[in-house]
Amino acid sequence: MNETIKKQKFDEFNNKYDLATIFCLTIPQELRSKINFSEQEYYTNSTSLLLQNSKKFYCYCLLDEIEKIGTNILRVRKSIKEETDDLNRRGSGDRIAKNFLQSIIDEQNLWIRKLTELLIEIINFSQCKHDLYFEHYLLTNRHFAYCKRISSYNEFFACERLRDKNNKTILENRIMKIEKDSNFHIQKAWYLKTKKSFVDRKDKMISGHKDFRCLLKETLFFSSANQELVLGGSYENFSRLSRSLHPNIGGPNYPISPKVVEINIMHVSLLAGNIQLEIKKIFDFRPKKGFLKILQHSLNKNPYPKQMFKLSMQPNIEKGDFVAIKNELAEIRKIKTNKFGYKSFRVIFLERDKNHPCKEDEFLGNELHLLAKKKKLIKDTKKVINNHNPDLKLHGNSFTKSYRKWAIILWRYMKNQRINNKGF
Repeated sequence: MNETIKKQKFDEFNNKYDLATIFCLTIPQELRSKINFSEQEYYTNSTSLLLQNSKKFYCYCLLDEIEKIGTNILRVRKSIKEETDDLNRRGSGDRIAKNFLQSIIDEQNLWIRKLTELLIEIINFSQCKHDLYFEHYLLTNRHFAYCKRISSYNEFFACERLRDKNNKTILENRIMKIEKDSNFHIQKAWYLKTKKSFVDRKDKMISGHKDFRCLLKETLFFSSANQELVLGGSYENFSRLSRSLHPNIGGPNYPISPKVVEINIMHVSLLAGNIQLEIKKIFDFRPKKGFLKILQHSLNKNPYPKQMFKLSMQPNIEKGDFVAIKNELAEIRKIKTNKFGYKSFRVIFLERDKNHPCKEDEFLGNELHLLAKKKKLIKDTKKVINNHNPDLKLHGNSFTKSYRKWAIILWRYMKNQRINNKGF
């Protein structure tokens, strides 16, 4: 089921990594200097059961993740550069070339998945910035991990880890103390599966956090257009990434090409950029110079994401219009808008084979291309018919067939033009 590797020189994009290294290596260093949290403090928090300066620790760890991606990008650039001649010699259909690229794409998907989760978290943390929420988040996460480990050792090894139980109790005491603090409100703990107090939920071992799908749906309601674009707008994008992390023999596959590697690099760069802007917002940094200021202007002041989001919703397409979907002609039958503001379009295909199992289907806006407006086509059809037979009455199914016929003629003409010009 693997799609053919597109014909593209492997060395075409070796000079396009500079922006990614600025986003993932240079800007994190600027933020670290502003956060004022040392590597020694990081080490102390990482090796201690309880935490100090939880907000700084959490954001410091986020910058670590981004810098790890930066080093990964440098390695990808180097490995592709070293293998360029051999890969070009092998050609686009070669098995070794395919697997070389797929191994890079699998690794990139891991980073995209991780950064997507972190962006969701930091967007939510920007709504409740007090240090106690960061500490509570980290400690409840640790508590749940201890519960799972205690359970696993009992189940698989019949081993009762008393040291883990002792640590679990220490965590419980600190969590309960946080929840009694006047600066902490359990209803604002966006990450918890339940908003009951720890005393009410600990016996059920519900100190765990909401899953990603739930958090994504909640976050889409208040994320910006720029954030929606990089998040992908649906769980399917996240689910697709998971197929690179688990065995996927016989499952759906996606294009493999140097272009996909390049797109993924830009994707992780934009995810990293948005995460760092949220960190800036949490600490209320207001840079007057440097790459962080440039990043802020590039992502926040750029009208492109809003325009892209608007275009993906296809505001000009209405019921009855004719659209092109890949190399097929279809008519819009129904338009739906969901609670997140996304549109889907139900279409009927006009030239599909009679034996095709799907005469109708639904698509997202970015999968459609407007061919002809129904109103314009009706107007043109009436004009042509009136010129030939002014006395003919235009109504009912016969007229509907007439303007659909004009749509098909227009589509065939455009299709032949593109084929003759090698557009397909």
